[in-house]
Formats: sequence, structure tokens, C-alpha cells
Amino acid sequence: MSEPVEPEEPQEPAEEAPAAPEEPAETEEPAPAGPRELDEEALEELNEALFWEYNGFLSCVYTRPEEIVWDDVLHNGAGLTVEATEELTKRFEEERGWPVNGWLVLIPAEAADAYMQETTGLGIDDAWCPLHWLYLEDEQLYCLDTVEPGFYGNEFTAGTEQDGVYRLQYTGMDFMGRDTEMVLTVQDTGSGYRFLSNLPADADPESPLYGPFGWVLRRYVQELMWYVPDAEELEALGLSPFCSLYSQWPAADNLERLSYFGYAFKDLNGDGKQELLIGATSADFGAEYVFQVYADRYGSQLLAYDSPAFTALRLLADGRLGLSMQENVYYAVKQTLWLDEDGQFYLDDAIEMYGNNTGVTDCQAITEEGDWEEVDFSVFEAFDPHADAVTVDWIGLDTLVEGLLD
Repeated sequence: MSEPVEPEEPQEPAEEAPAAPEEPAETEEPAPAGPRELDEEALEELNEALFWEYNGFLSCVYTRPEEIVWDDVLHNGAGLTVEATEELTKRFEEERGWPVNGWLVLIPAEAADAYMQETTGLGIDDAWCPLHWLYLEDEQLYCLDTVEPGFYGNEFTAGTEQDGVYRLQYTGMDFMGRDTEMVLTVQDTGSGYRFLSNLPADADPESPLYGPFGWVLRRYVQELMWYVPDAEELEALGLSPFCSLYSQWPAADNLERLSYFGYAFKDLNGDGKQELLIGATSADFGAEYVFQVYADRYGSQLLAYDSPAFTALRLLADGRLGLSMQENVYYAVKQTLWLDEDGQFYLDDAIEMYGNNTGVTDCQAITEEGDWEEVDFSVFEAFDPHADAVTVDWIGLDTLVEGLLD
């Protein structure tokens, strides 16, 4: 009899190794979409939306919203005007001093500010080229006596769109008054449009005209190329009244007229940033005279110093500006100005005095403390309050537009 066979113990199934995760299939990143060419229907819609209602934005050249010349943009009222009633017209004439001789544009300050905010994102106090219109304080109205307003440029003929930014081509007028192809750049915000730039199609990005201080240089070229306004007009435009000294100088053509005025870039305080100086190229006038200085102030290129009307301001060898306050023919007081790191000038504490050695001894002069006292000018050096001034290597404004007026 055979022995019973013990049953085999069941074997546990061998654990299977976990399957390796599948490698995800490689997918190619989609190439970013390029600018979309606008068809006739899209151009027609943009002409209807932009060309008429916002036509003023085609009237000036700007590389960024801060440079927009609001005098030009709001010239035709931009739909913001209030009625020029008999009472308001009389108030305007009383304030200005002579009758209205054209079309009176009246825009409430609040409406102007809201319009600027809507179209550029900047308020009325942020504009680098603000309204230079007569302002009625009590009524809070900006007022302009002008000819019947017109429209600028022709309708958009071509363009592209990418990410809501439109570049629209049209035939218009640049800051020199020449007919040329222009490119307007705007952004669709969903509720309206923001105006970003308006430039000639042939604008050279390397030219100072379109650099950080380009808005200043374009302004000078625009206002001085055809004639030289008087001191009051220049001051109203934010330009130096010193330029009016050349209003009577004959000029064979526009380029020669521009050649009387110059610009230069200097790092006045050694911070590595260039400041823009405006002056005169003529040695007859004094090539060391500085009319205006523009500096970078917190990322904005703004006016840092404007020479008081017909007061000598000259560049000194160490980067300071010498300010001479001539009180009469016998003496002068000189202070110097330093440019700080924030792009603002401040007066040096030191005050120097000069006499003219005429032998006059009974004239009063101002002391460092600001008091008047008797001074014997015979002990002062010869009258030369800026003996340490240096000549600025001015570049004529005419060089900026040579070849563009043909």
C-alpha cells in the first residue's frame, strides 16, 4: 500500500514588475502667429471708428503717448466743446485783451482730462506737451481762437493687427509739414482705443529726432523752420524765448534759419545719462550760452532748466551752469547751478560778484546775504562773470532734417 502524497502548497503568483510609464509623444510648440493683414472690410471699420472721431491723433508725430502734442490733437474740438455763448466769448476777450477773430473752441478741463485718460492712459498733468491755450480759471475752460478746423491725412489704406495692436498706414503730414506715408499704432482695449505712436514710415530710429529727447528736437524744428516766433509765443509753447533774438536775421531758406539754433548732448553730473542742451550756434551771439536743459527725471525726458528771459546762462568746465544776474552796467552777481541725480537743478551756495572797473564808487550792490550795501567797484576785477565758461560744440538743427525737405 502506497503512502499518501501530501498536497503541494499553492504558490503565490510572482509579482509583475510595474510597467514603465509611456513616454509622452513629443508635440511641437505652435509657432507664434504673426501680424494679420487687414482686409478691406476691417480697414473700413477702422476708418469709421478712428479716422473721423479721433482725427486729431493724426495731426502730430509721437513715439509714445507722453509726447502727444495736445494743442494739435484738440485743435478741432474732438467732440468735447461747449457752446461759445455771448457771455463766455466776452470773458475770453476780456482775458486775452482783443476780440475773437476766428472759431472759438471751448473745452472743459474735466472733459479734456477724461479724454486724455481714455485715449492714452495719461492725465492732463502727465502730458509733456500740454495745452497752451488760454485758461479761464473760474469757468475751468481751455479756450482757443482758431480758424475753421480741418482734418488731417487720408483714410487708412493698409495695416496689420497682432494681439489687439493695429499698425495703420495712411498718407499724412509729418512735423515738418511734408506729405509722406505715416504709420499710426493703436491698441484695442475692448472698450476703446489707446494711441501709442504716429510716425513717418521712413522714420530713422537712430536719428535724435526719434530718440529719448526727440520730442523736444521735433518741437524746435517744427516751430523755427518757417519763421522765428517772438519771445512771448515761444514761451507759450514751452520753448526758449532766447530764440526770438534771431527773429530779424535774414535767412536764404529754411535750413539756414534752422542752422542758427543748435543742440548738444552732455552728461552734466557724471551719472552716465546724457542731458539735452539747446542753444545758438552763432559765435556772434556766444556759443557758450545755454537756452534750455532737458534731463531724465524718473524715466521721463523733461525740461530741467530754462534760462530766465535774457539772463546769461553758460556751461562751465566742470558741468555746472553759470547764471549771471546783471543788475546794472556796473556789476553782476553770479551763481552756479548743479544737476542732481533726479534730473533737477539746484543753486550753489557760492555767490560771486564782478565790477567793471569804471571807477564808479558810489553804487550799491547786493551781498551774499541778500542785503544792499555801498561797494567800491574799483577793487573788483574786470566785468567778466563767466570767464570760466566753455564753448559748447553745438550741432545745428538743420542737420536733423537735411535730405528730408527734397
